[in-house]
Amino acid sequence: MVAEDTVLEAVSANCSRYRKARGLTYDALAKRSSISKGMLVEIEKGRANPSIAILCRMANALGVSLAELLAHGGQKTKLVQHKRSAGKVC
Repeated sequence: MVAEDTVLEAVSANCSRYRKARGLTYDALAKRSSISKGMLVEIEKGRANPSIAILCRMANALGVSLAELLAHGGQKTKLVQHKRSAGKVC
């Protein structure tokens, strides 16, 4: 079983890592995902508990799977940018 704090820390770190790897600002990610800039900042700081819907929008905007966004600890994730034409993750 995974603790809630572990998941929130993973989402925080992964969101930041994927956003920076793609050269996206908070504003650009907010526009792509339809998630407010303030919420994105709170998620990356680990102070927000995003819904599944928000996680799906974030994963789609970053071009990663939901599993990659949620991966934590020793789990290795492969940084891959999915093509937009391939459809949405969620």
